[in-house]
Amino acid sequence: MSTHAVSPDAASQVGAALRIDTAPARRTAHPRGAASRGRVAVAGELDIATSGLFRVGLAGLIRSQGPDIVIDASALTFCDARGVAAIVAAGDLAERQGGSVTLTRVRPQVAKVLRITGVHRRFVRPGAAWPRRG
Repeated sequence: MSTHAVSPDAASQVGAALRIDTAPARRTAHPRGAASRGRVAVAGELDIATSGLFRVGLAGLIRSQGPDIVIDASALTFCDARGVAAIVAAGDLAERQGGSVTLTRVRPQVAKVLRITGVHRRFVRPGAAWPRRG
């Protein structure tokens, strides 16, 4: 597995299991109007095999787009403890630089993992749509 920062103008394929799409990593106005956020879409499985490159890719995105990042997780089908740790690491980096990481459009099976670990409290903003417990 190679280690590289994800370019804001390209998509990165990590094996066949995970795709980090930063093509939509445009700067968008924050809902409160003050800051802007970089956007990234993640698809596939975020696990021991893919979390390292995901972590490096998000760190690169935080450096290039700024510390406020929104992750569209609508196509994320699986996330294990290493995946959760990668999201937490990105959040830590963003917070050290005065920003935050926000997860959106989380699927129920991934939401369950985030809820069990308590991570949802940190990365899902109040009022955001969240899958029902099931």
